[in-house]
Amino acid sequence: MIAASNEPQKIDKAIRRVGRFDKTIFVPPPDFEARKELFKMALKGRYTDPNIDLDLLAKMTENYTAVEIEKSIIREAAKDAMEKRVPISQNHLTSQLQKTKPQLSNKVIESYKNKIDF
Repeated sequence: MIAASNEPQKIDKAIRRVGRFDKTIFVPPPDFEARKELFKMALKGRYTDPNIDLDLLAKMTENYTAVEIEKSIIREAAKDAMEKRVPISQNHLTSQLQKTKPQLSNKVIESYKNKIDF
């Protein structure tokens, strides 16, 4: 069985002992290229402005998870654009970015990498 958690330090130690969930694997947030591809894939097939700068968006979303990028940024930008009956633009995406902060800080990522507190 596989389980995932964004707060592994809160999982009861009894569940993580040998024979149960005894192996912890850190999956880091997407890197620059992965974030760029996430934007590209999630915007594909949508009504978009052709001048969207994927490199800039990828640069601006360091430490964002794939779910934060897809649901909190792209989906909300698409809703905003649809309400205005215009293509999704760089401004729509940037506006959503300003409203959405990543749940992961560098400190949290480092603690997960080093298995501190869990």
